[in-house]
Amino acid sequence: MNGRVALGFGALAFFASFAGTCQPQATGQAPADFSVTDSRQLGFDDFKDTKATLVLAGTPIPVETKFVKEGDVRRLIFVVHGQEVDEERYRVSVNGLEFIGTRSETFEPAIMLAPLPFAAPRTSEWKGKWKTGPTEVEGEATIEATPERINTVGGQFDAARIEIKLTMKVDDKDRRERTLKFWLVRDHGIVRRELGADSAREPAAK
Repeated sequence: MNGRVALGFGALAFFASFAGTCQPQATGQAPADFSVTDSRQLGFDDFKDTKATLVLAGTPIPVETKFVKEGDVRRLIFVVHGQEVDEERYRVSVNGLEFIGTRSETFEPAIMLAPLPFAAPRTSEWKGKWKTGPTEVEGEATIEATPERINTVGGQFDAARIEIKLTMKVDDKDRRERTLKFWLVRDHGIVRRELGADSAREPAAK
């Protein structure tokens, strides 16, 4: 896969985040609550899975994963045929877990997913800037964390579903809405995420 194909892959991932439908399957009785008290329980000291599945516009794409630590930043890089095609970037500290963005977009400041100590259910707010390429717009969001038991192709998990309802203010009259979702599992990290209605990452089938 050459650079042009990788660029096309990234563009597909970006535009897929604004349309379509992609949902995990909830199963069984949801846990009554979910809590994390220590940054080590966030599951970002290491990322043991070397494979994952990206779902773009309804199409599952098997990928290899590469986990990189850079200070308090964690990069989860996706590789297809030896070519890096996209990544997720998080910040992990004693303050909690934050989502920085991907190769195609960045949130400033990073969105706090799980402040420590963390317990779901909970609700919080975010306000900042959304950046993609030369474009920069103001944004705000409501963040709702809810305990949930989910099934993925990689197994069943008791998780906190962290749903970010984002509003981007393109101008005074143009406001665009988007929903991001992350499923946090104690000691396993973000086992699944949706960066829009039809752009997902989940564990690889076992």
